[in-house]
Amino acid sequence: MIPTLICLFLAEVGGQYLIYPELRFQQLIEKSIAPVYPSEDQRAGTVGVVVLEVRFDRRLAVEATSVLESPSGSLASAAQQAVTAWRLAPAPPELSSARGIVTKLTFYFSRCKGRYVAFYSREAPTPVCGDGR
Repeated sequence: MIPTLICLFLAEVGGQYLIYPELRFQQLIEKSIAPVYPSEDQRAGTVGVVVLEVRFDRRLAVEATSVLESPSGSLASAAQQAVTAWRLAPAPPELSSARGIVTKLTFYFSRCKGRYVAFYSREAPTPVCGDGR
């Protein structure tokens, strides 16, 4: 099933973007850059998950990002800035007849052993610090 938000997004751009599930899109990532954890969120103790919908053009450059879920605006901005710095593999052949790719990406912002960490994970992270210390 395709999430409603993605369906609406595709309708707005003429339906010419390929929908890549996150696991399929991960095969295109050559180097992911971790978000910088905003100092104001560290001071406030803000932790959580940021989910972005990202639209890439046919050269796999970021065209647009939409925040689907985030505990704060600054964490969302950090994730958006990180994804624009990623290095991706060459575009797959099926993109030659499409305008680009739409995918969902999940970023994690947490506190572990007294440190704040932010990262994108190809898989759901295994909690090392289940108690948040």
